[in-house]
Amino acid sequence: MTKFDQQWIQKRAYELWELEGRPVGRDLDHWYRATEEFLAISGAAEQTMTKTRNIIRPESEDDIVAPRPAKRRSRESKETN
Repeated sequence: MTKFDQQWIQKRAYELWELEGRPVGRDLDHWYRATEEFLAISGAAEQTMTKTRNIIRPESEDDIVAPRPAKRRSRESKETN
């Protein structure tokens, strides 16, 4: 974990402590909750960045998926409607 990550967790733990009315003896609970939030956020961000990278710059031409053309109605179904 980087220093930035630890600072984020520390600030979030402090916010959680304040939101709960500054209870005594719950510092580890707030630290663990902040850590879980950080990991969830950073994991979601990493997945989003990976998907975006694959869309913008696929690893190979096989990864490029062309959209399918819209289905056209047949002449028979147009005449019956």
